[in-house]
Amino acid sequence: MLNRAEQTAQLTGLSRFGQYLTLLFEADMLAGNENRHLNNIAVLRRGEGFDYCPLFDFGAGLLSNTRGYQLDIEPRAHLRLHALPLGTTFGRQVQAARAVYCPQLEWTFTADDIANALARPLEFYAQRDRADIADRVTVCIQMQANKQLLR
Repeated sequence: MLNRAEQTAQLTGLSRFGQYLTLLFEADMLAGNENRHLNNIAVLRRGEGFDYCPLFDFGAGLLSNTRGYQLDIEPRAHLRLHALPLGTTFGRQVQAARAVYCPQLEWTFTADDIANALARPLEFYAQRDRADIADRVTVCIQMQANKQLLR
């Protein structure tokens, strides 16, 4: 995969594509996004050139799939996640990318920061679900961050 990053950089002229890919893998690990695959790693066409695509498609992250991660089960029990596209653990995927491109994501927020960031989005959910959702998101982020010590 990392050789593909260099090939993509050469084809697109995006010299920091490996760092972009590392950031994407780090963000996937932090969010517990098991659904990153080669069809949702992209660059943007801009005229005759290319540009980096904003990070997107974290829909499988933060234990949001309630069919696969039932709400009545403690969130920590769900966090045996497997990363794509390399088909390994998040830690190994991130370590491989960081070994070549160095860390890209800086972990600088606290549990209170997570709670503050969730306050507005939680307003869109039923009152009865808000505490469960907040707990799932907080546990997922904290446990995934602790796996790699992204601080």
